[in-house]
Amino acid sequence: MQPQAIYPRDVRALVSNPPDGSSWGPAISMLTPEPGEVWARARLRGMTALNADWENLGSERPNSRAKNCAREILTAAYLLLPLEPSYVTASADSGVGIVYRANGKYAAFECLNSGVRRFLWFDAHGEPHSRRIKTDRGIRRALKTVRALHADARVS
Repeated sequence: MQPQAIYPRDVRALVSNPPDGSSWGPAISMLTPEPGEVWARARLRGMTALNADWENLGSERPNSRAKNCAREILTAAYLLLPLEPSYVTASADSGVGIVYRANGKYAAFECLNSGVRRFLWFDAHGEPHSRRIKTDRGIRRALKTVRALHADARVS
């Protein structure tokens, strides 16, 4: 008997009724993206400004490094916050921007093509701040700042 190709739509049928009677559930679950990952990828697919005139801007389109960085931040945001970003956009600084705006409050993540991750925000007094994010813990800390800045605020 020759192995047959398995297509995504066939996977669910195999999980519920594997041909050899075994349990494939754990193996298949490793192949199925988590909801946060699916949510993050959907936000990246909806990224704005991808058709900008990059040459005139003196910038570059977001590369895979910047997109992967943004996906990591968006996945963490899904897990930590019930707060939807106002938009995800290609950045004039060569990368991806994830922007949160609500009632005059602003916070953003920049994921640059170089791999650098930055968090930018205005505090309660309107003072601008910027911090480089180097770790997953830094991402979580920044997202908690977004949550605090946007508490009881509706994103515009």
